[in-house]
Amino acid sequence: MRLSSLTLFQASLILILNACGLGQQSQLSGSDPTVDKCSKLIGTCDYYLCVEDERLSCGETGYPVGYGKRYCEILSGIDYPQVTDTHAREVHPADGNVWKEDVRSCLQVEMEKYFSTHKKPSCDELRAFAFGSHPKCYTQTTSFCDLNPASIVAVGLNIAPSDLLSAESQRQVRDTAKICVQHMNDRLANEKGFFLKLDLIKYRTLWQAVALTPSSLTSWMESFVATGDETIEP
Repeated sequence: MRLSSLTLFQASLILILNACGLGQQSQLSGSDPTVDKCSKLIGTCDYYLCVEDERLSCGETGYPVGYGKRYCEILSGIDYPQVTDTHAREVHPADGNVWKEDVRSCLQVEMEKYFSTHKKPSCDELRAFAFGSHPKCYTQTTSFCDLNPASIVAVGLNIAPSDLLSAESQRQVRDTAKICVQHMNDRLANEKGFFLKLDLIKYRTLWQAVALTPSSLTSWMESFVATGDETIEP
């Protein structure tokens, strides 16, 4: 049976985007060819170049190129360390190499949703939205809260100090920490193992401290790098 207005490929793409909440945007592709051009790059760092070139030119220091693409490539290029100890895997069940894939796609899907409802945002508006989406994407599916310390440090050490200590980054660190506190509370409520509970409490203490003082995460990372000690005294 023939499709009168859509090719089989377009129909399949709409079904996929509907599953991501982007179906309405896909159906507008006839009037806005950049929709499909950029959305089909979701999951790759080239997505941000498409946004810059086709939707909103913010320059080298703007979010799409200066932050989105830059850190997409940096964090995607990290081979996150794995833990081999059974207890450590129970405390830190998240795989950093899975986490980076989940985060990359999540951030880009969230941006697509934003563009579907904000046709002509300013560069500042896009940046504010993008940073606001970071904590949600960092902690969905594979959660940053469950990464092992070496993976957390790998993320932190690959972010430029000027970016890590900026007001917008400190806000996202604080908001991520708040999510991690609740995440640890949820895990503790369902955990029966005594020693595992002790470690979860330890990491809840870390995230509570970071939620109050975001810069304390940097102090903890520096201490871990220097000593290898996970002791939490931010």
